Amino acid sequence: MKILFVLDSLSSKSGANVNIAIAIAKQLQKRGHKVSVLSKSDCKRVVSSKVMKEFNGVYMLKSDKFDICPLIQFNVDENSSNKKQMIWLFKHPWILLKGIDIVLFNAYFTKREFSREITRICKNKNIDAIIAVTAPYYLAEALSMTSTEAIKAVYQLDPYSNNYTFSKLTKFLRKKVENKVIKNLDVLFATNFVKEDLISTNIITEESKVIEANLPGIKVDEVPINSQVLLVKNENTVQCLFAGKFYKKIRNPRYLLELFDKLPSNYVLNIAGHGCENIIESYKSKLGYRLIHHGFIGKSEVEQLIRKADVLINVDNTIKNQMPSKIVDYICTGKKILNICTDSTCLSKRVLYDYPNGLSIFDNTDSIDNNVKKVIAFIDEPLKSFTSKQILKTYKQYTDEYVSDIIAVTIEKILKKRKKIR
Repeated sequence: MKILFVLDSLSSKSGANVNIAIAIAKQLQKRGHKVSVLSKSDCKRVVSSKVMKEFNGVYMLKSDKFDICPLIQFNVDENSSNKKQMIWLFKHPWILLKGIDIVLFNAYFTKREFSREITRICKNKNIDAIIAVTAPYYLAEALSMTSTEAIKAVYQLDPYSNNYTFSKLTKFLRKKVENKVIKNLDVLFATNFVKEDLISTNIITEESKVIEANLPGIKVDEVPINSQVLLVKNENTVQCLFAGKFYKKIRNPRYLLELFDKLPSNYVLNIAGHGCENIIESYKSKLGYRLIHHGFIGKSEVEQLIRKADVLINVDNTIKNQMPSKIVDYICTGKKILNICTDSTCLSKRVLYDYPNGLSIFDNTDSIDNNVKKVIAFIDEPLKSFTSKQILKTYKQYTDEYVSDIIAVTIEKILKKRKKIR
């Protein structure tokens, strides 16, 4: 089969969606399928040559290449200053307008540009199936409005209409959009918690159209034979790491920082990622050398920090039907995982239930002093062995192979059914 992924970015620093698409693409290629990708780029999402190599073909939106001053050249990336990025945007006015379109007009023009490009690629390359990976949800909308004979599939990783941070009116309007999108798809791949939410809230009535495909991340060839091998125990410090992005309303770092302010002085907090910089900055005087903010760094650098850490930290989302994908990556290591949740209904607690080296604490239902005692006791406990066989058996549904097989087999069945009808 020829499969086209549709992504918002091909940056090495853009987070879960790209990494998940790469993991699935690798497994599909092992099955003999050709996997290409369509995306866009700008000064905040610079295309990574390393990411591009993971696909058999790469297509970019043509408008991204438009430059009004092509003779004036300078390098720009995600780490460039705001001034440099603004100069780059003024040199590429269509991308500046695209940003305004996405923020103010629900990506009206961007959706249509994606749709036109999907149609063109399908026509010229005989694509069998298209998989739009959301968020952002406008990629799903773009695919649903595309006229093509290829199978139209969406891999939905986050809630769209039933987002707990939105008002009832916003949810109502989004539900109408989501119903229309799903109606125009051949199949919707969704994580277990998104699938449960779609069905329980009657956003979808055709349950057979929704196929459960959880977050990949448990990799057979990367799981340690004995988890204790990867533990880096420092004599004087306990190196803790949060890897990911913070959001003021959804995943706020304040409680994590308050917790570390009360933990012993040999606990060091490493933060690899961006978001809520002003909140993190406000704790630097309190925590001093115990707070190391690495900022916006690439996947390989994050993996090095994970290998060196004693404790991996997950801060769960306040959205009750959305879970950080990083928790699955953490489980692969066999290391201790400290999971900070708003309350006991958080999804990551459910995933960690069978994990022997995890602790979930709750910022709404227990005092911070009690949580500090729990954390210290947890860190002092010996690390329990969790072999590769145990991890794979416990988390089979989260392996790259399992998720990719579900996607491949589902698409193959739809193709066979269509051929019989013809």
